[in-house]
Amino acid sequence: MWHVFLGRIIYGPSVPFRVLSYNVLSQALLEEHTYLYQYHDKVALNWHYRKKLLMAEIRQARAHRTHGKVDGVAVYYRADMFDLYDYTTVEFFQPGVRVLDRDNVGLVVKLCVRGGMPAQQIVVATTHLLFNSRRHDVKLAQTQLLLTEIERFAFQGVSQHQPKYLPVIITGDMNLEPHTGVYQLLTQGRLNYRGLSKKLLDNRW
Repeated sequence: MWHVFLGRIIYGPSVPFRVLSYNVLSQALLEEHTYLYQYHDKVALNWHYRKKLLMAEIRQARAHRTHGKVDGVAVYYRADMFDLYDYTTVEFFQPGVRVLDRDNVGLVVKLCVRGGMPAQQIVVATTHLLFNSRRHDVKLAQTQLLLTEIERFAFQGVSQHQPKYLPVIITGDMNLEPHTGVYQLLTQGRLNYRGLSKKLLDNRW
């Protein structure tokens, strides 16, 4: 889904670039749950066939790009435009925490514009939240972990009694719909979840 950006245009030293957020179905998951794709063309499900089409589509977009499970997340970037300054991984699995017992992960990278000023850095984060549409409590806990790590990574100190952060881009497959509480948290920056059950985090209940 495309959204037209109507925000304030910032003038001054800037570097235009294009971001592509892409969810590629893991071949391992496809082969593990073949019953979901029993009516699809078997040729189209072959990885060698899929890989060629996926790479062609990703290249066509010309995006400025860089635990036991064989699927995961990645951030690709154009090496002629950015240098990788730092990165951190986010493991959502936390032993002994019931709402954080899944193997989903996140990745946060800090990129520097090549040949630019030291201040020209940007933080890019990506994740793939839990799919289960009934477990909004798990998605909320995973999102909180990701946002905490992003805040730590993007924090630049305090200026005039206000925290200062690098620009942040959050991408990924959130498995969310607009009526959910976690979607509200990500789009509005706040969510009052006190006393809400995992079902009540879905505003249709």
